[in-house]
Amino acid sequence: NIHRAGKLSAFPVNRESFLLVGKFVGNNIGVSGVFKSDLNIDDFWANQRSLDVYSESDADLDVLIVDFNLRYHIYKNPRFLFFTGIGYKNQSFDYEINNLDQWYPSFEYYNNLPDTPDYFYDPNIISFNLSGHDYVSGEVMRYNISYNTPYMEIGTGFGFKRFSGEIRCAYSPIVNVRDEDYHILRDLKSFAKCDGDALMLSFKGYFNLNRGWFLSLGYSYTDISTKGKSKSYYYLNLEKYHFYFYSGEIDQEIKSIQRLYSFSFGHLW
Repeated sequence: NIHRAGKLSAFPVNRESFLLVGKFVGNNIGVSGVFKSDLNIDDFWANQRSLDVYSESDADLDVLIVDFNLRYHIYKNPRFLFFTGIGYKNQSFDYEINNLDQWYPSFEYYNNLPDTPDYFYDPNIISFNLSGHDYVSGEVMRYNISYNTPYMEIGTGFGFKRFSGEIRCAYSPIVNVRDEDYHILRDLKSFAKCDGDALMLSFKGYFNLNRGWFLSLGYSYTDISTKGKSKSYYYLNLEKYHFYFYSGEIDQEIKSIQRLYSFSFGHLW
């Protein structure tokens, strides 16, 4: 899951805060948002209890993970060993979001208010769709996030006649996260830099079958928590020239919980 939260700091007169929660499952991504405002409660979009936007889209994800380490064996005998070490892990996730299906759960609530401003229904002033539901086919957004994680680790390995395994724990106090969020429909790009820490746990087990055949099981857990800043720019592409217009800056919080299960069956020649 990717959690993003912040408070707009570009416009101090109309300070606003929002919460977006995104969840990627299979080939579908869902996002919901609650809009809260420090403006007068009579303002049209100021209801603190409403869920103002929810969307689902198709998503394609490309992942590249590189992990390497150096270990030192503190203690070793024929059946057990204990080690410590240092390492570096880089994770890159590239999302391509297509076919937006978006609706506004609070639309009916506002639509039925007796004091809804008349200009909200004037197509000469408000140009967006007021149906409460929008669908856009094709590519609508690109999102890239990368985690750079140098870490320290400790662990143990063990081996018996037909079974062997490894348990490790790693910690990083200096995780660097960079993300880029490109909203194609609005020509809006956001760039974030966040720092924090990470905890990683893993287990691997190998069971030797007959005549070189083996079975292996694995599980890993990663918990990353970071905070930083995100700046947004409107993007203008004019053939040979590209222009960025500053939009605003927010405090950003990026958290990631990753669980990986692995199973393999093979043969050693």
